[in-house]
Amino acid sequence: MEAAIASRLTQRLAEFAPDIGRASAALAELDCLLSLAIAARELNLCRPQVRQAAGGPVGDSQLVGNTAAAALSTPRQHSA
Repeated sequence: MEAAIASRLTQRLAEFAPDIGRASAALAELDCLLSLAIAARELNLCRPQVRQAAGGPVGDSQLVGNTAAAALSTPRQHSA
Protein backbone atom coordinates (compact mmCIF):
# COMPACT_ATOMS: atom_id res chain seq x y z
CA MET A 1 0.00 0.00 0.00
CA GLU A 2 2.71 2.49 0.97
CA ALA A 3 4.79 1.57 -2.07
CA ALA A 4 1.81 2.21 -4.34
CA ILE A 5 1.19 5.62 -2.77
CA ALA A 6 4.86 6.52 -3.14
CA SER A 7 4.82 5.38 -6.77
CA ARG A 8 1.73 7.46 -7.60
CA LEU A 9 3.17 10.48 -5.83
CA THR A 10 6.44 10.14 -7.75
CA GLN A 11 4.56 9.91 -11.06
CA ARG A 12 2.44 12.97 -10.26
CA LEU A 13 5.45 15.03 -9.18
CA ALA A 14 7.57 14.00 -12.19
CA GLU A 15 5.97 16.65 -14.39
CA PHE A 16 7.09 19.33 -11.93
CA ALA A 17 10.70 18.07 -11.74
CA PRO A 18 12.18 20.96 -13.80
CA ASP A 19 10.41 23.56 -11.63
CA ILE A 20 11.41 21.76 -8.44
CA GLY A 21 15.01 21.60 -9.67
CA ARG A 22 15.10 25.34 -10.44
CA ALA A 23 13.55 26.18 -7.08
CA SER A 24 16.04 23.93 -5.34
CA ALA A 25 18.99 25.60 -7.10
CA ALA A 26 17.68 29.06 -6.22
CA LEU A 27 17.23 28.09 -2.57
CA ALA A 28 20.73 26.61 -2.47
CA GLU A 29 22.21 29.85 -3.84
CA LEU A 30 20.17 31.92 -1.39
CA ASP A 31 21.31 29.71 1.50
CA CYS A 32 24.94 30.14 0.48
CA LEU A 33 24.67 33.93 0.14
CA LEU A 34 22.86 34.22 3.45
CA SER A 35 25.54 32.14 5.18
CA LEU A 36 28.26 34.37 3.71
CA ALA A 37 26.38 37.50 4.80
CA ILE A 38 25.95 36.21 8.36
CA ALA A 39 29.64 35.27 8.56
CA ALA A 40 30.66 38.69 7.19
CA ARG A 41 28.56 40.44 9.82
CA GLU A 42 29.84 38.26 12.67
CA LEU A 43 33.47 38.70 11.56
CA ASN A 44 32.99 42.44 10.91
CA LEU A 45 34.05 42.11 7.28
CA CYS A 46 33.39 44.74 4.65
CA ARG A 47 33.49 45.11 0.90
CA PRO A 48 37.02 45.76 -0.44
CA GLN A 49 37.79 49.22 -1.74
CA VAL A 50 39.25 49.33 -5.27
CA ARG A 51 41.67 52.22 -5.69
CA GLN A 52 43.54 53.65 -8.62
CA ALA A 53 47.28 54.30 -8.66
CA ALA A 54 48.45 57.91 -9.02
CA GLY A 55 49.07 57.47 -12.77
CA GLY A 56 45.72 55.83 -13.50
CA PRO A 57 44.34 52.34 -13.19
CA VAL A 58 46.72 49.70 -11.91
CA GLY A 59 47.95 47.55 -14.78
CA ASP A 60 50.36 44.65 -15.13
CA SER A 61 53.35 46.96 -14.87
CA GLN A 62 52.14 48.60 -11.66
CA LEU A 63 51.32 45.88 -9.18
CA VAL A 64 50.11 46.85 -5.74
CA GLY A 65 51.53 44.78 -2.90
CA ASN A 66 49.23 42.58 -0.86
CA THR A 67 49.55 43.22 2.86
CA ALA A 68 47.21 40.41 3.85
CA ALA A 69 48.81 37.39 5.46
CA ALA A 70 47.43 33.88 5.23
CA ALA A 71 48.69 31.08 7.43
CA LEU A 72 48.45 27.51 6.17
CA SER A 73 48.93 24.64 8.55
CA THR A 74 50.67 22.61 5.87
CA PRO A 75 52.07 23.60 2.49
CA ARG A 76 49.88 22.79 -0.48
CA GLN A 77 50.90 19.86 -2.60
CA HIS A 78 50.47 20.32 -6.34
CA SER A 79 49.87 17.20 -8.35
CA ALA A 80 51.44 16.90 -11.77
